[in-house]
Amino acid sequence: RASLRIPGLPYPKPSHELRLESAYCTILGKQSEYTNFVFDENKEAFRETLDYIWYSSYNICVVSILNLPDDGVVKSETALPNSLFPSDHIPIMAKFQLRSNPPTHTKLEVARIHLHNAITSGVGTRMKGQVIAMKKEMLPREML
Repeated sequence: RASLRIPGLPYPKPSHELRLESAYCTILGKQSEYTNFVFDENKEAFRETLDYIWYSSYNICVVSILNLPDDGVVKSETALPNSLFPSDHIPIMAKFQLRSNPPTHTKLEVARIHLHNAITSGVGTRMKGQVIAMKKEMLPREML
């Protein structure tokens, strides 16, 4: 995986290998238009999506989400917070259900997951960023 540098920052662009999905995007088919709506000191509107509910669809699925309020309701008192929403963020919520039969990983995928966990937890021995040795108890039984 290539390391992407952000100009002006001494570290690479943050990344991970988790396969996360947005609960709102899953149910609505697109991300919510905004979850924050305020005016700054120059009376300029800031309206962006800042809040997400991320999940892994490996063993859970989204059942429902809290409906987002209509635009007119949010703008009824200019911006947020207001008498209806005590925060400058719109409340979001999702209900999940455990999958009864989560997808199975191949032995290679299981080994890759365990190696990744060893790297991030510091259990594995590293050489130039690669795990070259790992404690036996970190491997799943079927890999031994």
